[in-house]
Amino acid sequence: DGIFQNKTITGAHDAVEFGYAWKNGKWHCFQPLSFDLTTAEGIQEKAARWVGHMVGLKEAEGLFQPYFIVGEPSDPALIPSYDRAMDFIKAAPLQPESVSEKADQLADRVHAHADHA
Repeated sequence: DGIFQNKTITGAHDAVEFGYAWKNGKWHCFQPLSFDLTTAEGIQEKAARWVGHMVGLKEAEGLFQPYFIVGEPSDPALIPSYDRAMDFIKAAPLQPESVSEKADQLADRVHAHADHA
């Protein structure tokens, strides 16, 4: 777990602290995002907040890659809102990558980079 550190990315209009980051050429910054919320509006607001951060950090493009470790809603009725939120995030500047918190591929990717560091 020693490969991760806090990293604040600063753009012209925003600064965001990522609790999990490592440098491999550029910064790879991870942000857990739980969408296990109680309302569709809450899901959309959270997505909009993070899309706003990506807009605010646009000038830092090329210096870092944002990743969202995403938790889906447990209420099946909120899945359509979750899907809309994920489409919104995918359309954000900086091309953030989203990975399901259930996915093992993220751990594999981290370990592969750590092994080559």
